[in-house]
Amino acid sequence: GGSAQQGRVVLDRAEGLLETAGAEGRRVAVEIVANGDGLDLLREGVSAHAARIAQLRAAHPNLALVACGQTAQRLRDGGVDVKLLPGTRTATSALDEIVTRMQQGWAYTKI
Repeated sequence: GGSAQQGRVVLDRAEGLLETAGAEGRRVAVEIVANGDGLDLLREGVSAHAARIAQLRAAHPNLALVACGQTAQRLRDGGVDVKLLPGTRTATSALDEIVTRMQQGWAYTKI
């Protein structure tokens, strides 16, 4: 689901990865890919965590936000006005994005 609690878990995990890598002098890139109910995390006016996401992105330029285009389109088809948080990229679908990144050698964690 797209609960505020789940969003917090996702952001805590992303921040932990970024901060641990930074402390160890490693550079990592982290992408939060959201689909289904999880898209609410990246929706302007809907996300319970918009301010925190803005702070995280300012502190960590290597944090990317990716929305599932299929989920967004489904909502729009249902008459929902979908506005995404600043800096959010839209992928064709969450699955396409994940498969592409894994082929590029990225690790995937489902939350």
